[in-house]
Amino acid sequence: MIWQPVANDAAAAASEGGADFRFIGLPPSNTLPKRWLDRAVTADIVGAQALVLGPEPIIGAQRLTLRLEEQHLTLATDGLGPFAVVADAPAQATR
Repeated sequence: MIWQPVANDAAAAASEGGADFRFIGLPPSNTLPKRWLDRAVTADIVGAQALVLGPEPIIGAQRLTLRLEEQHLTLATDGLGPFAVVADAPAQATR
């Protein structure tokens, strides 16, 4: 399964039915959230357009930064363990 944030602009959000993010690779009968609890939240994935979430036991290393106004939180996995909060990296995020 893949998780992908929707671009942070009104046109992109409108084309996705107002979604903030989407899950790719699930049957249409699965109804998962598509919006943040607070619409001001944004997500930046470092070095990729999307996150790979399994079900494989080993995935590549991945890093995600969540932002809400001046606050931010970076989550990462080395591909073997679960995502965990980590110190910020100097790398640039790509969408």
